Amino acid sequence: VYTPPQSDVHCIEDLASQPDVNIEIGNLIHIYGKDCDGQVEAISNAGFEVGMGSARLAIILESKTLWELPSFFELYKVVASSLAQFSGQQINAGVVRIITDHLRTISVLVVNNVVPGNKKEQFVLRKMIRSCCELIWIQTEKSGSISNITHDFCEVFVPEYLTAVTQIVTAEEQKF
Repeated sequence: VYTPPQSDVHCIEDLASQPDVNIEIGNLIHIYGKDCDGQVEAISNAGFEVGMGSARLAIILESKTLWELPSFFELYKVVASSLAQFSGQQINAGVVRIITDHLRTISVLVVNNVVPGNKKEQFVLRKMIRSCCELIWIQTEKSGSISNITHDFCEVFVPEYLTAVTQIVTAEEQKF
């Protein structure tokens, strides 16, 4: 956890009480294996791995929040604008962030050839699309298609997959 020099953190309780001040910059992950039956077993070179995203480093180096970083802020602005056009009103910033994050996840899954279904990552994609639809409909008090919002987002985030992502979201939305 990165704690800015001016913060007053002396123990874990201090960290927990100041979630907006402290930044998690990595995860310590225990490495293990599974046998053919899916049972966890020790591996020959047991150890740990540290997971760290480039966005976390950028937050520290630029002294900004995730949503203030240029790459995320651009996506946020696109979604906020598209939602305002869809609803005729400005939508709460926290909701815009959640929808933006949902659309990022949906797009990455589709780019990796995942389609909505009932198993594993297919089910995750289905739930993400439906959750995104539901959140947009509730927040905007409209039940129209979210295809324009998806289209606008993909134009910026994954333009080469714009058609694929929009078609999958639209098809799942219609089933929902």
